[in-house]
Amino acid sequence: MTQFKSFALSDMGFYRKKNEDAFALIDECAFFVLADGIGGHPSGDVAAKQAVKTLCELIKEKHVQFLKEKIHIEKIKRAFKTLIHQTNEHVFTLSQSKQLLLGMGTTLACAYFFEEFLVYAHVGDSRIYRIRENELEQLTQDHSYVQELLDQGLISETESKKHVKRNVITKAIGTKMHVQPSIQLSECQEKDIYLLCSDGLHDVLTNGQMEEIINRSDDLEIAANLLINAAKRKGSRDNITVLFIEKQ
Repeated sequence: MTQFKSFALSDMGFYRKKNEDAFALIDECAFFVLADGIGGHPSGDVAAKQAVKTLCELIKEKHVQFLKEKIHIEKIKRAFKTLIHQTNEHVFTLSQSKQLLLGMGTTLACAYFFEEFLVYAHVGDSRIYRIRENELEQLTQDHSYVQELLDQGLISETESKKHVKRNVITKAIGTKMHVQPSIQLSECQEKDIYLLCSDGLHDVLTNGQMEEIINRSDDLEIAANLLINAAKRKGSRDNITVLFIEKQ
């Protein structure tokens, strides 16, 4: 059975009155998830918590089935699309039930390890990175207005960090009845480290800065604290959440 070390840390930051990020680490299912409630809405934290809770409940049921039936990894990937659709429908339906919840939404990033594979998915601008042999690689591409400009070559990476619309996302969990998540597969290697984070971190730190901090950290807890402190020193105006998984 694949073994992991995991650690997560969330910080409200200097500017927000509450923490609208949510996360869960389910080591026994090799499942890890993070959500960042949409800012500017009074119930962003509700959306994030509901998305995490719902997806965790669904994966706990499916994990037993995956193990029992020895399902092929491609089928697991397809199953994840259904699970995220169900999570989205739950949050959207909840948002329609009360005026206070109307319009709430959240990003989502999750990782599921099965045998030698990783299935990872995201909606919005929460990211997943992999650190392999001390090199950090961004595995996900943001569903955001700024990412679309980057893809078209209209702005540079440096310009994207200061763009007035850098926090505008083009997809979210719960804002519509249907959502199309990005879901991918990757083969894992021993000692791989994976990082899930909210935009409170990557808005202000470059990939190079994150790589340097992680590589000089003795363990995951130290790395998480150093990353959050660095983001706060850089002036992050959002909640900051980091979630690490290291494959043993």
